[in-house]
Amino acid sequence: MKKAALKGAVLAWEESGTGPPVLLVHGLSETHASWRYQRDLFSQRFRVIACDVRGFGESETGDAASRPEQYADDLHALLVHLGVHRAAIVGFSMGGVIAQCFAIHHPEMTSALVIAASSSVVNRQAAEYFLERAKLAETQGLEAVRATTVSDAAACFVASSPEVVEAYRQLRREAIRDAQGYRNACRAMASLREQPLTQELVNIRRPSLVITGEQDSLCPPKASEIIHAKIPNSRLRIAPGVGHCLHWEDPAGFNGVIVDFLSSV
Repeated sequence: MKKAALKGAVLAWEESGTGPPVLLVHGLSETHASWRYQRDLFSQRFRVIACDVRGFGESETGDAASRPEQYADDLHALLVHLGVHRAAIVGFSMGGVIAQCFAIHHPEMTSALVIAASSSVVNRQAAEYFLERAKLAETQGLEAVRATTVSDAAACFVASSPEVVEAYRQLRREAIRDAQGYRNACRAMASLREQPLTQELVNIRRPSLVITGEQDSLCPPKASEIIHAKIPNSRLRIAPGVGHCLHWEDPAGFNGVIVDFLSSV
C-alpha cells in the first residue's frame, strides 16, 4: 500500500496497470480489497487506483466531518497528489455516493462515472439503521461493530457459494480498524435523508453508468432508477439474479459491462 498525508488524514491506496485512470471506491465496511475480482482485469486496459476511504483499512479517520463531501474531497486530494487530471470514478454502495459527490463537486476531474448498487437519498428506515450503527460504534466500540457488520454480510448476496460469502465476511472483519471511522461513515450515509444528492444529479454532464442487482434488498433497483432519471443521458443496467454485491456474485458479467462502458467513453 502507498500512503500520503492528505486532507488531515493519512490515506492509503494501491495502483496497477497503465492507461486512462480509473479510481475504484469501495462501500461501507470494506477496503480496496473489495475489488479483488476487478483489479487485474481492469489493469489490462487502465491505470487502476484502488483506495481505502477515510476510516477504513489503512486510511486514518482524521478530522471526521460525517458528510459524503469530505470523502469526495479526499479523492480529489489523492488524484491531485498522483498528478491525475481526470479519472473515471467507479463507486460501489457508499462508494457510489462518494462518486456522485465527486462528479458534482469536481466535474473537471471526472472523465466518466459508474455508480453501482447505490443511492442518492435514503428513507427514514435507512437513516435510522445508519444512526443505530453509529450509536453502536459510540457506545460499544470496535469489536461490537465488527461482529455486527460481519453478521450483515450474508444479506449482500442472493445465491453465492458459502466460500464467497465467508471471504466477504473476512474482508469486512479486517476492514474496520477504527470504530470512529465506521461511525463517521454511518452518519455520512444517514445525512442523505435530510440532504439528498438527487436534485444535484442533473448537473452531472459526464458519461455515466448506473448498475444494480435485480434482487438487491439493501439498496433496491428503485434507488438506481432515481439516479438514472436525474443524470442526463446516463445508462441504466439491472443485472439479473444477483443481490447487493453484484461485483462478487457475477464478476464476469459486472466486469464486462464496466469495461465495455469505460472503453466506449
